[in-house]
Amino acid sequence: MDNETVDDVIKDMVFFDDEDASDEINSGERDFAGAEPDEGRKEPETEEIDSETGLQDATGVIPVSRIMEELAKENSSQDEDISDEESFSYDYEYDEEDFGDTRLVTPMIKPLIKKLIPLLVVLLLLIWATTTDNFIVRNYRENFGRNLGSIMSSLGINLSASDEEQPEDNADGSMVEYKESEENNDEKVYKTEYRTEVESDVMITFEGAADAQFVKYREGVVCASANYLCYINKEGTVEWEKNVAVTDPILRAEGDYFLLAQRSGNRFMMYKGSSVVFDRTADNNILTGNVSANGDAVLVTDKPGYKGALEVYNRRGDKAFAWSSGNASIISADISASSRRVAAALLNTDSTVKSSVYLFNIKQSDSYAQREFDASLIYKVDFKDNDLTVFADNALIGMKHSGKEVYRIDFGDSEVTRTSLSDDSDKLVLFTGTNIPMINIYNKRGKLKNTISSQKVPDYAYIDNDNVVYNTDREIIMGKTNISIPYKYTAIMDIKGIVPVDDRSFLVIYSNSISMVCMKGMLW
Repeated sequence: MDNETVDDVIKDMVFFDDEDASDEINSGERDFAGAEPDEGRKEPETEEIDSETGLQDATGVIPVSRIMEELAKENSSQDEDISDEESFSYDYEYDEEDFGDTRLVTPMIKPLIKKLIPLLVVLLLLIWATTTDNFIVRNYRENFGRNLGSIMSSLGINLSASDEEQPEDNADGSMVEYKESEENNDEKVYKTEYRTEVESDVMITFEGAADAQFVKYREGVVCASANYLCYINKEGTVEWEKNVAVTDPILRAEGDYFLLAQRSGNRFMMYKGSSVVFDRTADNNILTGNVSANGDAVLVTDKPGYKGALEVYNRRGDKAFAWSSGNASIISADISASSRRVAAALLNTDSTVKSSVYLFNIKQSDSYAQREFDASLIYKVDFKDNDLTVFADNALIGMKHSGKEVYRIDFGDSEVTRTSLSDDSDKLVLFTGTNIPMINIYNKRGKLKNTISSQKVPDYAYIDNDNVVYNTDREIIMGKTNISIPYKYTAIMDIKGIVPVDDRSFLVIYSNSISMVCMKGMLW
């Protein structure tokens, strides 16, 4: 900005009384840039400053120097007021581009930011909690879904959305997993998940399979029909087969031994693998029998003049014990591999229906312990080591070989339709309570491990080394009791029987054929 422009600005700021005063100001006391007046130039005379205004001289003209001083004082006073009121500190000695005066904006933003920071932190935590599938949230959701689905299934309400396969997951404590549907985020829909992929399915022609006998043995299944015996491994290969003179076979297996006997005949044989350990003839016709892991055989026979008889043979084929019952029929019998104690279930129908359990020491002729059960019909006794399991029509009873009752589980008015005992003494009981089919799994001491509900009453249900296998029509469900996603296999024909083999293999029995099935993958 040049001097002429400054003079114009100054003229706008000064009030004039006459033309002479204007001329004097135009000539100026000094140059505005700060230079001294020319030498010899006479300074204009002035009177004292007016006491009221403090600005005007005798001519009524405001001197430029006085105007500048007053303007400077006014600006200084304003700066002090702002400093006292707002406590601002400014530095004008910078060359950055001017974006406007922010002196009043800055003090408003700072407290606002301080208030927003906690709100932002809370907002971020909420976003994390609602979008992150963390461990606690996931487990709560899965447990809630599993419990809700189990209750609804027991009430006959189907919450399944579809049969789409979902990623595998290790759920705890149930053979059925319920997972939230992704199709509707507003409403939780739970559906049953299964593993359905088959690794192998070997079909074998087997005439009269529906009337034949099949038992798990070692890593496969022993099959016995009229005059025929074979062993099939879990790959579906027939490892060996034999022609035998047994038309209506009784087949039992435990450990390395299996017993083959002629029903209503007196011939029986003990096998170890494909080899015959002994081949004997019983004193009387054989009704049923059992075998221990030591190779002892116990037979229930129909001795003339008696209601029933027991015959025990050791693994050399020698008769070790015999006993006859005069007033009660012998329904079932078994021998302990550890103590060689014999248990027999008896049924007396002379006056009233009454069941009893008799215990024998094969070195003594009479029973050393007896227990009566007036309100139950006992149809099976089974030893695992020295622990005896007693299966009744309305109860599950555990006893020691001494005869002491360890536990009793009553099912009341429920109908028990299937029972099974595994080598590790886990028990399976299939019953119908309030018209809802239920499968209960109990451990060695009779403690409930798991409950499985079914939409329909299974025809077959078994437990083997913590593997549970059962069917509903043509669908076979298999899984461990602590696995959340079991296998499901759909048979091509009506099922006449099932034999579990291992964690993912089982034999399916049809009318005139059998199929060894192996599901793909391991259960997690």
